[in-house]
Amino acid sequence: KRIPAVDGVAYWDSADLLEVCPDVTKRFADCRFGDDFRGRVQNGWLLMPCSGQVYGIIGSVVMAGPSLEGQVVSNHVIRIAPRADAKLRAGYLLTALGHPRLGRPLVKALAFGSSVPEIDLDELKVFGVVRLEPREEEAIADLAEEGSTKRAKADVLEGELGRDAGELVDKFLAGDNRDFVV
Repeated sequence: KRIPAVDGVAYWDSADLLEVCPDVTKRFADCRFGDDFRGRVQNGWLLMPCSGQVYGIIGSVVMAGPSLEGQVVSNHVIRIAPRADAKLRAGYLLTALGHPRLGRPLVKALAFGSSVPEIDLDELKVFGVVRLEPREEEAIADLAEEGSTKRAKADVLEGELGRDAGELVDKFLAGDNRDFVV
């Protein structure tokens, strides 16, 4: 059970994950959240909204960057944590699951239910990912992971710019225009 708390931990819902620098306003009392990670995300995990309408964000996938490290995400998000001994790199899996023909449409087809379709974790665990030659998968993984890193940097930069702009607007509205050219 989530308990709203003004001074609690930020809580990211499914849609927040797909935005750069989302306005995360929900907060919940810090508790265990029923898993070994206390509901927290780790950098490099793949995150997939697993409930919602099939024409919406269900089945989209994103790689968690530094801004999501230690954050709490919705229980309607599947967390895919790459293992060190995995034969499939996270960047390649990100690309394969998100592919517009061979990935996401097939993932969305796993959804069951009519009012709020949901992807079952057990179904996703046996999902067949398209495989390529190892060097091709490595090249794709490199590019996908580099892209995720750049997206994460953009997220941090946009947050910093937003805070800076907010401070300047506050100064201006308070009549302190020393930082402005008139």
